[in-house]
Amino acid sequence: MIGSVNVEGASQNDIEEVQQNIDSIKELIGQTANTGGTASAGTIMAKLNKLLTDWTTARAGKIDTINNAIGTTANTGGTTSSGTVMAKLNKLLTDWTSARASKIDTINTNAANLNTRLTSTRAGYLDLLNRGVSIKNIQRGFFFVSIKNGIPVEDEYRITLSTVVPSKTFILTSGKMFNASGTISEDNIDTIGTTYFIYLPGFAGTASGSYGVRWQAIEFY
Repeated sequence: MIGSVNVEGASQNDIEEVQQNIDSIKELIGQTANTGGTASAGTIMAKLNKLLTDWTTARAGKIDTINNAIGTTANTGGTTSSGTVMAKLNKLLTDWTSARASKIDTINTNAANLNTRLTSTRAGYLDLLNRGVSIKNIQRGFFFVSIKNGIPVEDEYRITLSTVVPSKTFILTSGKMFNASGTISEDNIDTIGTTYFIYLPGFAGTASGSYGVRWQAIEFY
């Protein structure tokens, strides 16, 4: 007999081997007061005692604190300075109404519309304004005005242009000096068309001759 186990018929060697295995297991379990348990040494009792020693009231208190801070599913009253984690989350869920979600959707739609309207052409205009350049085209030319006895021979001069937008085009003239007598001639721009402008010459004293007129047609965007 080994304890209450009937081993009749077993060989002595088998009995001794079983006894050795039992002793080995008992050694692994150890005694109630064993100490020195680590991750690589010590009996089962020593390791359990190490865990019990390390599991102090302070550590247990910290876990309780974490649990209390998280709270329960139905907690309410969360603010930026008070309330459990659950209370704060529930506050966010309550405030995040469908109306606010709709406003976010509207902002997103408006942004998409802005992207659609901001075409490459418009973006090009903005780039020009950003660089401080808004002139689209400049055309230049020169012609003579004939004068007889101080009066222009032609009442008007039709000057041809490449196509422009009249409302965005300015005509500048210069060099209106009467060559024969040196008097200044006053002139006017009567009309600006898409492919021309009308120049009205001024009077120039009493002499006859001609004077040259330089002009620039400046078209803006």
